[in-house]
Amino acid sequence: MARSCSSAVEDWAKLDPARKLRFEPVLKRLRLLRNVVLNPYSHPLAPNIPTTEVRGAIAEVEKLIGALTGKP
Repeated sequence: MARSCSSAVEDWAKLDPARKLRFEPVLKRLRLLRNVVLNPYSHPLAPNIPTTEVRGAIAEVEKLIGALTGKP
């Protein structure tokens, strides 16, 4: 679900150069968080994902929501 939602947003952002410029930094950070931070297989020795990584992921999603709604 998360991957299909982010893919849809990425495809939508690519339709307009100004939109892509606005969303690309947030989408790039979300891809990193999804692929590394929130991927339990990238933390083989850690029993839990560190709280700071989860908070960082939440902050990036909030930025995406802000960008989508036009709020800073």
